[in-house]
Amino acid sequence: MQQNPYIAFFLPALAGGGAERVVLSIATNIAGRGFKTDLVVTSSRGDLLNEVPPNVNLVNLSCRRIVTSLLPFSRYLRKKSPTHVLSSMAPTNCIAVLANKITRGHRKLFLVEHSTIGFAAKHRKGRRDRLLPAIIRRTYPFADGIIAVSKSVAKDLEKTANLRPNSVQVIYNPIDLEVVTKKSFEQVSHPWLNPKATSIVVSAGRLNAAKDFPTLIKAMSELRKTHRVRLILLGQGDERSNLDNLVHSLGLEDAVSLPGFVSNPYSYFRNADVFALSSYWEGFGLVLVEALACGTPVVATDCIGGPAEVLGNGRWGKLVPTRDPIALANAIRQAIDQRLIDDQNQSFKLREDGIQRAAEFETSVVVDHYLRAMGIPVERDS
Repeated sequence: MQQNPYIAFFLPALAGGGAERVVLSIATNIAGRGFKTDLVVTSSRGDLLNEVPPNVNLVNLSCRRIVTSLLPFSRYLRKKSPTHVLSSMAPTNCIAVLANKITRGHRKLFLVEHSTIGFAAKHRKGRRDRLLPAIIRRTYPFADGIIAVSKSVAKDLEKTANLRPNSVQVIYNPIDLEVVTKKSFEQVSHPWLNPKATSIVVSAGRLNAAKDFPTLIKAMSELRKTHRVRLILLGQGDERSNLDNLVHSLGLEDAVSLPGFVSNPYSYFRNADVFALSSYWEGFGLVLVEALACGTPVVATDCIGGPAEVLGNGRWGKLVPTRDPIALANAIRQAIDQRLIDDQNQSFKLREDGIQRAAEFETSVVVDHYLRAMGIPVERDS
């Protein structure tokens, strides 16, 4: 008799990043379909902890470091015996493979990669980042399946892990369009938006090297030569102090706001004139889909990763070269000017097209792909 699927999600923590939001969204949807669902974290910390629904069992391994989670996760696998494990993010993926080999269960293990690991290793200074590709090559091939969140991530991973071409399945990240739309109409408390006295650019993401927010801040300095405009940059991370120093050195204290993590970024997106993504590399770029869902014009760097795939190579948003503040400023300037014209003419086609594009990443559709990838029947297939 076939055992009912029991699915365990494994990731480092529940910080407010895109990967964590994706995992929580997929786990929530799968639990809502009646599957027994665990969300296993190496450490019970992060801004998304309060968003875990009651039907998803949160398991805290209470590890101070990811590397020390091997034995606790192995004990979890032996005790709970999930039929399927869906691990996300490279450090926990490597731990998941080792734990799976130690426990020798009959479960199926699937790894989800959210970042271009090989590219990132060349541009990060940390020892772990440099060693990670070698560890991946020795662990990832033992998984039952590997999923990447974009075609660029899949190609990078196949090269990094010495995998067969086209052996990594691509499943784009999901968006709960109903939730995003509803939250986008909630009141936003930022003083620059109550009322909005100038054009507002919004961006969001971890404050780290990959997001390259210095380029966006420099673009704002260029943009303010011709436009009254301000930037609200949502997120937190290791680069916060460096970004504060850059804002001060450019004299942009009254033009750039870094409020940190906000639980509802979507109301910011809807109230902005433009959403800008300045990344040097990305995995997928879920914030682009979320901004489109809010009806906000999008400008993004044509970096390695998902942005060009999300935006249809420029069909749903302007793409500019990476690390080019002037090109980014010019694209934002054009987007602001076009929005003013559209508002005056009451022409909303571009925004409507963006919302339709975002709907293609609806959570229920994406979760169907995940279930099929894990060999679990989807009701609508029958």
